[in-house]
Amino acid sequence: MAGYPPTMGVSLENLAGSFFIDGLDKERARRELRQRIPAGQHSYVRDEWRDAGTLEELLFCWRWQADVDPESGDVVDLHFCGENVGEDEVMFGALAPFVRAGSYLEMDAEGDRWLWSFDGAALETKRATISYE
Repeated sequence: MAGYPPTMGVSLENLAGSFFIDGLDKERARRELRQRIPAGQHSYVRDEWRDAGTLEELLFCWRWQADVDPESGDVVDLHFCGENVGEDEVMFGALAPFVRAGSYLEMDAEGDRWLWSFDGAALETKRATISYE
């Protein structure tokens, strides 16, 4: 079993979700997320993070693609895109105060499943349990 949340090199897939950040909060969310990338310890973020001028560009550096409403600028969904390099909980912890309460992402890493859920202030990771009856 890969463990959850997985570390580097594990195949990661988001199975389902509902994710929302208000367009008016995106700049504050971007600034908070940039502060979570420690100097000299950013191997889990694409090198382009220094030049990321928008939240969407910075999320992409963490290997997440944001769907944005063209009229409001709201982030209306989020999809994993790329090879997992770990530290996603760092990213989601930084974003949690800006993510609408009730948002969630259901994830799978080589058979291990979990849910990242947001309450409008914090991130919670819930491990899935599977039972056969």
